Amino acid sequence: MDESKTVKSLRAVIGERLKSLREDRGERQETVADAVRFAGLEWTRSTVAAIEAGRREVALEELLLLSLAYRLPLSYFFEGDGRVELTPGATATRTVIRAKLTGDTQRWGPDDWDVPSDRAWPELLAILANYHRRYAWAWPDMPEGAEGMLAAAEAARVGEAEHTVAKRFGVAPVGVSMAAFGRWGRGFTAERDARVTQEAAPDASARSLQALRGHVSRGLIEELAPTLEQMAAMPYEEPPTAAELVEMTSTKKKGN
Repeated sequence: MDESKTVKSLRAVIGERLKSLREDRGERQETVADAVRFAGLEWTRSTVAAIEAGRREVALEELLLLSLAYRLPLSYFFEGDGRVELTPGATATRTVIRAKLTGDTQRWGPDDWDVPSDRAWPELLAILANYHRRYAWAWPDMPEGAEGMLAAAEAARVGEAEHTVAKRFGVAPVGVSMAAFGRWGRGFTAERDARVTQEAAPDASARSLQALRGHVSRGLIEELAPTLEQMAAMPYEEPPTAAELVEMTSTKKKGN
């Protein structure tokens, strides 16, 4: 079955699965209510009926206790095919939901997740690339075209270290990241962690690792200082946040 064709609400999917479970076991709604009360849920027959009809949402803690009462994995409630509406603007296939509930960490693709950022992804990358072009001189080997837009998006993922260095030099955090990619081929945090791992003793204590991290960071800052000082003399507009980017593309689509 093509999972892209059928979309149901989260509560409808859980309700259908609960009804299927009850009927497969030959139980009445009162029996289900009694069973889950032993697990800590104050459900009545009416509660079960409302859930099965898709009229009542099931909170995560309720789903956990329901799965405990019947000794089932959470993924049981998402068996089958079709898409599940998670919010009015986001859906996912039951396949990917089952995978996520069993520890999967891969990104998956737009056929599995349908979320605003993925729908606007090409435009988001173009906007990001445009904002980062002002610092492109700090990354001479930055890829061109679509690959370059992906690279710019990767450089935009800054951490606490980039923010700290940026504040010291009076530049945008992404500027620190762009300079780091230009010099080392990866972000400041990634380069710092790689050097710490390389230099740390196998039995290094948490305290010694912290000291080494500080020492390595100071060395990296010294290497980037000329570039960051040059950046500080240039005007720069902070790039939009992810939420602002989604809103920008959504507004543009509505205007078309």
